[in-house]
Amino acid sequence: MGNEETLGTIWEVPDELWERIEPIILERDPPKARGRKRANPRQMLNGIIFRMRSGC
Repeated sequence: MGNEETLGTIWEVPDELWERIEPIILERDPPKARGRKRANPRQMLNGIIFRMRSGC
């Protein structure tokens, strides 16, 4: 049990994971033709991860 490798804390989505998640987000919530410019979905996901990990 003493040789277990611990994982670092994830605060940002790694590139490999984002490549898999981005098409799902765009399919489920495509950008609209009108209205306010949408926020960067990767930054939004990073914010959600930060909130869930930190509990702030």
